[in-house]
Amino acid sequence: MSILVGVESVTFRVLVQALDCSDPLLSKHVSVLEKEGLIEVRKQFLGKRPQTIIAVTPQGRRAHRLYCKALDVVRAGII
Repeated sequence: MSILVGVESVTFRVLVQALDCSDPLLSKHVSVLEKEGLIEVRKQFLGKRPQTIIAVTPQGRRAHRLYCKALDVVRAGII
């Protein structure tokens, strides 16, 4: 999610490379996040090649912000 929050959208292929993971693993995670409404997935063609575009939804941005705040609280308790 942190990668997605920093950009408007990203292709599936770029995300696989950035995360250094397999296609099936990322596909599973994308499905779960999409089902929860945290990301949206668009399919399009670039010429004749299919392309999957992934973007964070407003709900996903809020969830990520709350997650980061929770991490800040945990970090503050450790220091």
